[in-house]
Amino acid sequence: MRDAKSQLTKKLTEVAGSEPTFVEARPDGFIAFFGDELSALRVAYHYRKKKVTCSHRRALRVWSVTVRNQ
Repeated sequence: MRDAKSQLTKKLTEVAGSEPTFVEARPDGFIAFFGDELSALRVAYHYRKKKVTCSHRRALRVWSVTVRNQ
């Protein structure tokens, strides 16, 4: 599981251009937090063919991207 998380983090860093502050891999997809909107939108666009939610979490001061497999 640790290896899968590190691979996902590496892939998201390549896509977003910055490293996510938090990544959680789930059986049905993943959730990632980014410090800026542009990085979150890049990831959301990259996974646009899947079920994607991108939102701002004000309390945490991060942008979250949730991707679920269809």
